[in-house]
Amino acid sequence: MTFRLVLIGVCAISAGCTSEPITELRVDSSLPLVWQEATIAGAEEWFEAVPEARVPILVVDQKPNVTASRCGPRSLGCRDWQGQDRGMIFFEVDRVRSLGRDIEDIEARVARHEVGHWLGIRGHLAPGNTMAPTIGGTSPALTEDDIAKLRANWR
Repeated sequence: MTFRLVLIGVCAISAGCTSEPITELRVDSSLPLVWQEATIAGAEEWFEAVPEARVPILVVDQKPNVTASRCGPRSLGCRDWQGQDRGMIFFEVDRVRSLGRDIEDIEARVARHEVGHWLGIRGHLAPGNTMAPTIGGTSPALTEDDIAKLRANWR
């Protein structure tokens, strides 16, 4: 799989600066590359399944809405609503790194799950779905229930 990463500055978008709600998934360029790729791949899976949810994906130096952070003590990733936009996705890069398991699979599952929340899914689904509440219960791919949940929550 090949990814095209686009680096932009704060106001480099041709439309210029705006105070309107964010409609782009802006991945922090300082995240490890494996997290950047996992986020992009996870978003593309959602967009393929639910084309009406598609937004541009950018890798940015400033003003990201996907970055590393400090989530709850047991979380590997989390999502935080902020204002009227879709909020922020945070990944626990060091916590995931310390697990000593198939890290790329975990990053892919966490990223896909958090992008689902960012796209508008509130709450969780039963184990066996991408949107299950724990990493051990998540599916390695989107399920019909995941897709139905996003469509039901799409705004």
